[in-house]
Amino acid sequence: MGPPPRRAAVWLVTVLFAGGTLTAMGASVLWVRDAVNNAYFLRSTGPIQKARAGLQENVDRQVRDLNAVADGVSTDGEFGPEAFQHRAARALGDSAAMRALDFVDRSGRVLWTFPFSPERTKRGVTGDRSVAADRAGREQRTTASGLIDLWDGRVGVALYAPVFRGSLWTGLVEGTLEVLRVAAGGAPGLGERFDVTFIDETQGREYRPVESPGPASPAYDHYFPLNLADRTWWVILHPLRPPPALAIVVGALFLEALLGGVVVYLWLRRNTA
Repeated sequence: MGPPPRRAAVWLVTVLFAGGTLTAMGASVLWVRDAVNNAYFLRSTGPIQKARAGLQENVDRQVRDLNAVADGVSTDGEFGPEAFQHRAARALGDSAAMRALDFVDRSGRVLWTFPFSPERTKRGVTGDRSVAADRAGREQRTTASGLIDLWDGRVGVALYAPVFRGSLWTGLVEGTLEVLRVAAGGAPGLGERFDVTFIDETQGREYRPVESPGPASPAYDHYFPLNLADRTWWVILHPLRPPPALAIVVGALFLEALLGGVVVYLWLRRNTA
């Protein structure tokens, strides 16, 4: 014999109610997750756009300053180390990211440096630097190397602007940028909210100015390109404090399950007594 018709109906209604409750719980959890994520991305849009614009403006300013030095050297009445160092000192005084300025002849020898550095004079232009320098002379435009290790162990990039005396190409002005200074000058305070990674797309090398634990989830990373002379970098911003979406979802599930359990218990108690 089967259960009494009334009790069978109660159980059927209970099963249907439980199924509807579970469906509603799943839908509400998805809604809560999306609402948390949307609120986070909306709140982050302003700072990220500001950081992107600031970083691009900073690197563009370094390129303009380098070109101004090269143009000045090209038009100086006296072509020599004193005139170059005078212009280099003025340019470095206005730049927070440029570490040094050197004059390189057509053969790749470093003739004049500012600040003075015998190490850079002995080093010459080699490796990825020489590729960028050759490109600047051949194409007669400002070029950039890939990420390079600087003489003091930090990471930077070399910029090259051609120098002409009349119609004759006589050499290059080399400017050394430190990536950490580029980030600090272009987006002050960025490190308080994000862990930053620079990727040289051509070279395929990644650099994180400040090593810190990875983010809880890469789902909240932001990507954007950064144009430096004739190269393109990618910048990844990892939020240091991503939204606690998982904790909120688990909490919502727990409350809904508790409420659903209470409702089902009261329903069964009333209709099966």
